[in-house]
Amino acid sequence: MGTAAYEFAVGAGYELPQFEFVPPPELQSGRPGRHPIVICGGGLTGLTLACCLARYGIDAVLLDEDNTIGVKGAS
Repeated sequence: MGTAAYEFAVGAGYELPQFEFVPPPELQSGRPGRHPIVICGGGLTGLTLACCLARYGIDAVLLDEDNTIGVKGAS
């Protein structure tokens, strides 16, 4: 299915903000990392959960398929 399933509109319009890729320490060290909470997906639910956990001081890592925030075509 891929990211095309998330695109509700085609053509010019609002472009999602892009962020530079920052390699995690695990890639540089070659050792696997451990995280208390792993959130899969940076959509509305994943970002909301990450923000809520951060407000409580709970460490988590969020994994997503690309370097943008938002839903393609829905903004």
